[in-house]
Amino acid sequence: MKNEKYAPSDFRHLTKSLIKFFKMSQETALYYVSCWFRLHEQTLTPPNSTLPTVSISSELLMSGRPYHTEIQLYRSLESLRQTFVGAEVNRYDEPLIQQINKLVHEIRDAFFAKYRLEIDDPETVYSICREHLVPDSSEPMQIMYDDHMEEILRKHARAFYGDCYEGEYGPKEVDTKAHSRSNSCQHCHVCPQR
Repeated sequence: MKNEKYAPSDFRHLTKSLIKFFKMSQETALYYVSCWFRLHEQTLTPPNSTLPTVSISSELLMSGRPYHTEIQLYRSLESLRQTFVGAEVNRYDEPLIQQINKLVHEIRDAFFAKYRLEIDDPETVYSICREHLVPDSSEPMQIMYDDHMEEILRKHARAFYGDCYEGEYGPKEVDTKAHSRSNSCQHCHVCPQR
């Protein structure tokens, strides 16, 4: 993960998440993310090479959505921090890396204070959150693993039972004859196949 190469657009979710989860002002979040992007570009540029002149616009950074959970934010900061491990950073940029470390510790401490669990506990969705600035399309919406799995089961049940879905993971109790005359259900197991 150390040499992960991030594009400017990869920082969008991070910017919005700093504002959401840390209550940072937009200006402060944009400042940090712009600096981290610049530093990221510098650390990946081979010695004696010309630094890339890629800039990152505030419009681009503000165009994303925040991560669904603070766990995904934590994983993205871990990933970003990892890109700087072993890199030669000048002393003026060291506070930028220290800020990432500070945010990681703040998330970890706040999570423990709120849930009485470590953020990477097996009961959380830590293991299924992507260690990357860009989350997977299946990014968890919940903090706890069991809640996440329950939501997935609900989604599958809704897809399978269609309009018949009511409760936990199955169909409503219905009058089968009356139900089969209804045109609203196309594919649940209560209805005869059409």
